[in-house]
Amino acid sequence: MKKRLIKLIALVMCAAMLTGCAASGGVKNLTDGVNAADVTLPEVTDYTMIGDLGAGLMQYAAAQEAENPVLSPLSAYLCLSMLMPGANENTKAEFEKILGADWDYVSALAADIAAQLEKTGGSTKLDLANSIWTDDDKAVIEEEWLKTVKAYFGPDIYSADLPSDGALKAINKWVNDKTNGMIPKLHDDNYDKDTIMVLLNALYMKADWAHKFEGNYTNDREFTKADGSTVTVPFMNMYEAYESYIKTEDAEGIMLPYDDGRLAFIALKPGSGDARGYAASLTGAKLKEAIAAAKAELAANPEWEPFVQMQRQHLMDLRDRALDNMSGVARDTLRNHPEGSEASGSGEHQADAGSDAYDRDFALSLLSKEQDGLYEIEQALARIDNGTYGICEMSYKVIPILRLEAIPFARLTVECQAQWEKEKGQNARFRPRVALGFAGGQNDVDLSVSLDDDEE
Repeated sequence: MKKRLIKLIALVMCAAMLTGCAASGGVKNLTDGVNAADVTLPEVTDYTMIGDLGAGLMQYAAAQEAENPVLSPLSAYLCLSMLMPGANENTKAEFEKILGADWDYVSALAADIAAQLEKTGGSTKLDLANSIWTDDDKAVIEEEWLKTVKAYFGPDIYSADLPSDGALKAINKWVNDKTNGMIPKLHDDNYDKDTIMVLLNALYMKADWAHKFEGNYTNDREFTKADGSTVTVPFMNMYEAYESYIKTEDAEGIMLPYDDGRLAFIALKPGSGDARGYAASLTGAKLKEAIAAAKAELAANPEWEPFVQMQRQHLMDLRDRALDNMSGVARDTLRNHPEGSEASGSGEHQADAGSDAYDRDFALSLLSKEQDGLYEIEQALARIDNGTYGICEMSYKVIPILRLEAIPFARLTVECQAQWEKEKGQNARFRPRVALGFAGGQNDVDLSVSLDDDEE
């Protein structure tokens, strides 16, 4: 039995990247005219058995030394669950060991997770589908099993000559339809003549990030491979406040939410050692710990939003003050030097003219500084509006609140400010690099501006 389950798991892994379901062409739909059984589902409170199965599959995949194994624990769990109600007592006990619970809870979990996934919002499109393909000559299908499986999983169940060209064509069409063309076909070659059943789960997802990666923040950096060698590849970057950092005893990573408010992407890497060794050590408990760590990080600073709103008011007050100062300097300059009274044309004493020119230049210098300050204030208010306030524009890390309290329009952390001044000079004002898109268009432009009047 264990050998058969290993083969079945391998089959599920091959099908794990699918995303949908629909069949046609020379096959018989066994669920036509079959009514789903009446079922009562217990409450589901524990989902860790899906993680346990996923960790076990990852350990198995890591041991096979495949270059980049990809699998879906949910797909595997649902496929195996569909077989469970048709098993005899001994085989059912093996299913319970693999799936982590008895049939009552396994069936409830499968139905619940499908219902949960249907509740996504935002831009997320998520389709979950199952199908079972049985050989019309070798498989014996009982109607009671059909009713039970239809009630809990709602799959398409077909009978066909599985080794035939017609069955291969129908299965490939099913895959293509349910993946919206993302996977045009599952196989090129016909199934083996001994094939009795094919289980397929299709999980299709298309979603936008809650906070999108900006193209102008993508830059080339060195990536270290498992063998220690490095390769230069494009790295996407994101403001630290938009992600949730994960730190566990033996791993670290990030969680990036999608805009539906329910789903998220999690990436983990080992704290030490190689990724394959870490994959081989995974357990459902470790995965649960990582997710819990990410959620804790997201809720780590509830004071941030009130602080940002307080900073908004502070910046608006500074803006009003700057505008008043600029207006005062302009009025004083005009009052002291009305139109037509320039020294060059009034016959004034040369010393008086020089003094007037100095006063005017000094006033213009003050006005320029006020304008620079006003620009920084307006930029800080814009960052509040677009959600990037308090994020260092060099390192993308969070700027400490104490620094923002001292300099409410700060763009950089202290460390990045020091680095910038060391490279560009103490009076050089930081300006972010700007890009106008991905394809063609303007290249990155360095908009740094010097505050040193003597520097060209």
